[in-house]
Amino acid sequence: MKEREDMSTLPRTALRGSRQAGSAAWIVLTLLVVILGFVAYLWLVPVSSPPGPGGPVTHTPDGSRSPQESAPSFPSSPDPLASERVESAPSQPASGVRASAGDRFKGRGSLRGTVDTSTGKDFPAQWTLVLEPSHALAGSESAVSKRLEFTADERDFEIPDLPLAGYAIHAEAPGYNGLSAHILLERTSSSAYVMLQISPAGFITGQLTDSEGVPVDDIEVWLFNGKPPALGQSKSGGRSTTTLPDGTWRFESVLDGPHSLVFGAPLSPLVPPVQINFRAPSLTVPSPKLPVMATLEIMIIDEAQQPITGARLRGSGTRGGSFDLETPPDGILHLKHLMPGHYRFTASHEAFGEGQLERRFEGGENDTEVIVLGRRL
Repeated sequence: MKEREDMSTLPRTALRGSRQAGSAAWIVLTLLVVILGFVAYLWLVPVSSPPGPGGPVTHTPDGSRSPQESAPSFPSSPDPLASERVESAPSQPASGVRASAGDRFKGRGSLRGTVDTSTGKDFPAQWTLVLEPSHALAGSESAVSKRLEFTADERDFEIPDLPLAGYAIHAEAPGYNGLSAHILLERTSSSAYVMLQISPAGFITGQLTDSEGVPVDDIEVWLFNGKPPALGQSKSGGRSTTTLPDGTWRFESVLDGPHSLVFGAPLSPLVPPVQINFRAPSLTVPSPKLPVMATLEIMIIDEAQQPITGARLRGSGTRGGSFDLETPPDGILHLKHLMPGHYRFTASHEAFGEGQLERRFEGGENDTEVIVLGRRL
């Protein structure tokens, strides 16, 4: 009996052990599921950073921002006045620019520089530095004009205490051209260094021919700076020469710039003035087209048919030309290059009195006239 009781006890113990082991496994499995669920929660749910000193952080859905962080946006419907309102809004930088522009030419400045020749030699011993307002730069209304003379082979210069402005500066010397340099002195650049050059002046030449291409000699040629003087005004500022037997003429030491050429006397030119714009070193001017002119030989004699020496002949023409001549020993005067028109001449002598002559020329004539003067009683 006892053996059967022992044998019946063993299975019950083993059974109880297996039930306890199964319960432990379920507990372990449950713990693993809980741990994995917690890890998944930490992985999937974002953890917000702690709020900064400015206060709590507001989380908003993607694509939106809080009112404090949102960027300015425009309505989807077009508003034609929106851009105008934005552009017309005043801004502080613009007023600052206007204020600085008003002070642009407040203050004083200086100019320094040197002068040299374009050829590198033959620098003049005397020259003049010319400073004047520049019409090409801003601030010229504040500029001053100065002329500084240099007489000791000096090439360097300095001009202190200048009002800030736009300036034009160049060097002048007899027989030399000086090219202007334009310099802007302003508040942000109140001093400047400039290198100036002077270059030798040039010459103007030409040949005067008549309507048939024959050289015309003994004609006055005048050169004026700029425009010629009006009729009846002074010929100051002009230079003159006379055509040679081959019709050539020439002016030396001509400076760059606009000039006028007058062929014939300025009071009675043969043709309208010729305008030129000269640049060194040289210029050859074509002959202007002259009208067909006449030639007149006048002989002044007394009643005995003898030539009168020292008789004075004065005359003028309706289309220009004036004369005031004195007869040589043979009593003959040669008047060339007479423009077509009506002429009136008066011959006079202290001992022989006066005589008159009138002629009209159409052009191309080559005539001889005689004026007889009677001896005064």
